[in-house]
Amino acid sequence: IKEGIFLAVKNFASNESEIHYSILEVAYIHPYHYAVSNIPGNPYPQFAEQAIRNASSDWETQKDRPEVPITKIIVRAIPTNLEVVERTNNGNTEYILQEEENIPMLGKEVYVLDKDTTERIINKGLLDKYCINAGNWIIESDVKVKINVEELLRKHFGIFGYTGAGKSNLVSTLIR
Repeated sequence: IKEGIFLAVKNFASNESEIHYSILEVAYIHPYHYAVSNIPGNPYPQFAEQAIRNASSDWETQKDRPEVPITKIIVRAIPTNLEVVERTNNGNTEYILQEEENIPMLGKEVYVLDKDTTERIINKGLLDKYCINAGNWIIESDVKVKINVEELLRKHFGIFGYTGAGKSNLVSTLIR
């Protein structure tokens, strides 16, 4: 899990015939250890050192499955105002990307979205007819990012960057 990826969690618009998953974007990740996080402002030095040493050991020994709930990874995610709706008709399951209808349910399982769904979200609203692959998403390099060439050429646009950042290369790639 890293900042910028998309997560899905069941939301309150779900019913018996379809499941609605709110799409959230990871904005913040923080490892949290209760012993270290609760050290007072001016602790006894040996106590603080021992707590930190134990915390380091806890992360190593509990990386696959925590034995004691003292280590957590805190993830904060922001809404994208999109949702994926899972519908099953006659044994066929379809997934529809649409505007979010309700808020996520607290305490439900959270899923990391796969490459295909992430591409659908990033390239939402772009028609394949006028689009080209402009490159890869910096967060997950196997996710393709498209641009609409017709819209790009119809409007004013600018390319900014420091010397050697690749401005000329980008323009030549787009023209090619």
